[in-house]
Amino acid sequence: MFDNTDTSGPVFSRRSYLKTAGTTAAGLAFAGAATADASQYDTVVDVVEAGADPTGEELVDDVLAEYNEDDTRLEFPDGRYKINKLSLYERENFAMVGTGDATLVPGPDYGSDVWIGGGFVRDIHFEGFTLDHSAPDTDPSVAFGGYDGIVVRDVTKRGYHDGPETAFGFSAWEEDGHVLVENLRVEDGSEPQTAVCIYVDTEGTVTFRDCHVEGFGNNGLYASASRGPVHVEGGVYKNNDITQIRLGSPGSYVRDATVVVDDDHLDHDNSRGIRVADGHGPVRIENCDIRMESGQGGGGVVSAYSGGGFELVDSRIYVGEDYTSVGSDGSRGAAAVLADEPTGIDDPGSTTIRNVSVTGEAAYRSAVCLRRDDVILENVCIHQTGDHRNGVLVEADAANNRIVDTNINVPDEAVVSDDGDVEVDGLRVSDACPFPAGMDRTTSDATDPSVLADAPWPDDASRRTYATMGGGDAPTADVFFGFEMEQDDQAALMALPRVLEEFVATGELNVRYRPYGLQSDRGRFLANLLQGVWDHEWPKFWSFFAWAYEHHDAYDLETYEDSADFLSAFGVRNFGLISVLALEDAYADTREQSADLAGANGIPGDIPCVLLDGEMTWFDRNDPHERDDLADWIRERL
Repeated sequence: MFDNTDTSGPVFSRRSYLKTAGTTAAGLAFAGAATADASQYDTVVDVVEAGADPTGEELVDDVLAEYNEDDTRLEFPDGRYKINKLSLYERENFAMVGTGDATLVPGPDYGSDVWIGGGFVRDIHFEGFTLDHSAPDTDPSVAFGGYDGIVVRDVTKRGYHDGPETAFGFSAWEEDGHVLVENLRVEDGSEPQTAVCIYVDTEGTVTFRDCHVEGFGNNGLYASASRGPVHVEGGVYKNNDITQIRLGSPGSYVRDATVVVDDDHLDHDNSRGIRVADGHGPVRIENCDIRMESGQGGGGVVSAYSGGGFELVDSRIYVGEDYTSVGSDGSRGAAAVLADEPTGIDDPGSTTIRNVSVTGEAAYRSAVCLRRDDVILENVCIHQTGDHRNGVLVEADAANNRIVDTNINVPDEAVVSDDGDVEVDGLRVSDACPFPAGMDRTTSDATDPSVLADAPWPDDASRRTYATMGGGDAPTADVFFGFEMEQDDQAALMALPRVLEEFVATGELNVRYRPYGLQSDRGRFLANLLQGVWDHEWPKFWSFFAWAYEHHDAYDLETYEDSADFLSAFGVRNFGLISVLALEDAYADTREQSADLAGANGIPGDIPCVLLDGEMTWFDRNDPHERDDLADWIRERL
């Protein structure tokens, strides 16, 4: 059901806010953990001076074993160091630090379970290394699990991860324990549909800061099995199959991250962006840029059947036409946000989507799909341009959902309720929306029709019979088209914005719109609605004009109720009066005047045209080269 009357919002108590703030502050001290300083260790060892081979020819295991003790710092100067296995089981206050350009290489019999790492550790630093895993059939694991104070920093893994072993694992075993992983860079990928890049199963807090994870055949960051919070701060997570970032535990968040899927690898069959799964959450996703450009998957942000609620705020999601839903064989666009039915979790909680922008050319289906209860969209901006794309779909049995103060600019319906329960208040249907960072806004060869909203109008606009953009003494071009054919949409949404940007905005030309070539009652009815908006709310006309051409096929437009819904969905205040005038065909005379002018100048009724300085040419320019030709034609007559 739709209900536009309820304007109530969520309420937060002072106590719940303070509790959240206190939990956040508790982890800040460790989150800035300093580099391991030599002064905090009883023993500091330069491994080369201790006998380790820095050429990569001989194993260094024996030297490392000799100094594998608590309160020890091992320093690795420039060189390559071959290691079969380094177990740090139960180690405390221990550091391995690359003090130069230090590269660690797996030996011929490297550990098949954990290559470097160990459990039951405390205050461990592993910093400043390149891990050379480029040899064939090489898939070592680096893993640390323990009580507190685990730091992995400035580590780069080089080489394709050629096998099924998880590349990195981290865990804090106590609720007040901490792990910090900072500037871990894993960019060379793995064998498809095998290895996870980073696996986290933690009771305490694990923080990932400014990491880069790319190209793995299983999840990039798989942390949803955790009970403790997992924090992702900044970084890039790109082209990993299944999910780029997967979280589920309470207090977890992704903040300031870039999430990208732009690889249509045939063996990557479900590349999602951020997935909330396997836990009650809530998970917070804040100030992220999510770009789903090609490939296939479930969506940009997905709450799985086993996942609890999430907060998605202050973020930007792009879904391109080449990122499609699983099982559609590339024919259906995937969702930007999917809140799946919570069949695998009790009491999943609520979901909030606030200050979020959704853009792109994805076609069919919907930008946002809600299959669960208690979801609110507030101050969201959706502008997707692919064929038959809907805005928000609320599926059957999804209850207590709300859409508040939201813009939805899509070719088909803004909100679709498939027997779901949703209240809509403050809907706008005309704006463009911000793109994620790194996106080229010229992703389509069509000019954004939203530029029409900024069209200037003459000082005497309220007294003019026909809708006019421009003003002053500039020449006036008459454009003739209606709603009957695809060419009419091309004229309105591609050619006219280009003419506005190049000629009207510069003061060189005025444009006067004349609905024409109207063969059906529906076309005449739409022309009447446009004329009524010009007569009674002319400052809104050009933005309504663009919206009307984008959405005219989404409404029946046969009755007063249809007309009122069409006008009020955009925000026309006088929807009742204009609907009556349209139904009574009050503007037949103005259409006849346009027809007389067209006939006198030989303008055909079956193709959009422009008349300027006594000459005419066609106006349905559906590609950039044709619009260049139109611009040249106009420029010659000015």
